[in-house]
Amino acid sequence: MYARGRSGSIRMSIIERLQHTREPLILLGDMNDVTGSVTTQLMTETGEVNYDKSMRDVALFDAARIQARYGWMKDVAYTHIYQGMPEVIDQLFVSEEFLPDSKFSLGYVERVDYFNDHLKWDYDDRVTDHGIIRAKIKLKD
Repeated sequence: MYARGRSGSIRMSIIERLQHTREPLILLGDMNDVTGSVTTQLMTETGEVNYDKSMRDVALFDAARIQARYGWMKDVAYTHIYQGMPEVIDQLFVSEEFLPDSKFSLGYVERVDYFNDHLKWDYDDRVTDHGIIRAKIKLKD
């Protein structure tokens, strides 16, 4: 998936890719905004699923929230520190095919890990100012 600089154009690409298909999609990268932000929600449309389950076809889901072991690393889940506050701006989203309760499920997100210890180093010693996010996805046999 590529970004054209706007969440709207990414959203249109997501819809084109997912609508009326069973093709799985993983969107990973620096979204430059937190998961609950308006721009991120517009891009993923996850909120609409609460009202209309048929929207699952074109929605993306936060891998960290749907992982099998949700909450066990919540305190260390961040990919950026802004003005001393840790936040997740590097996101990993998955399509309906990775929801364990979906009738179209091909697998599930077992675990999401954040590698961010380097963010505590002196700024000059850092290679990057972003953490790394990784997911372990189990596919069905």
